[in-house]
Amino acid sequence: MKSCPGCGASLQEGASFCEYCGAQVRTEHTVPQSDPEKSPGAENSGRLHSREGGHSGPQVALRTVSPVFMLLLSFLTFLFYPVLWVFLRRKAFDSMVPEKKLGLVLPLAFLAATVLFVAAGNIEKLPELASSLSFEEKESLTGWSFLAWFASMTMISFRMRTILRKYASRTDGSPLAANLVARSSAMTFFFQFLYIQQHINMLVESGLAERE
Repeated sequence: MKSCPGCGASLQEGASFCEYCGAQVRTEHTVPQSDPEKSPGAENSGRLHSREGGHSGPQVALRTVSPVFMLLLSFLTFLFYPVLWVFLRRKAFDSMVPEKKLGLVLPLAFLAATVLFVAAGNIEKLPELASSLSFEEKESLTGWSFLAWFASMTMISFRMRTILRKYASRTDGSPLAANLVARSSAMTFFFQFLYIQQHINMLVESGLAERE
């Protein structure tokens, strides 16, 4: 039985996380070498048994990036990097859980809300449009566009959180990953994509997902 590298506690077979301290435990997989005297059926059976002690479901390839780098790029690109971030990960999230997908509607709504919010914040750079609106109308446009932008981002974040948790529960051989991956609703609400990316990185580092 393996021991946790963080606290030294005994780990369950196939666990990717320690149930005592929450430390990530990378699970190494060994594929038995083929024996010319064995039949192909016996070799495939050996590979199946080698996976039973580790991950119990198919893995997807996920992009890893530092949340700090994400925050910096968001400011440098005037909030358009989060849109790109979503579209680059949409295909992977759609393949994680059959009954729960990110889809295309929410990312497109987020793109439209981002364009509207950025345009409303820079409306003074459009003299003809700015002169046709009163101060109250400009404030109202900015406020409503911000709400649309934040609401669409929040819906995507919680959809991704649900997919990550379902994927972790199916992929890990123990229930620990499902209890640790993206478990905080408050963190999801306040940190949005930064929190989601942190747990994407965690899944990759623990061996529950491949690195794209």
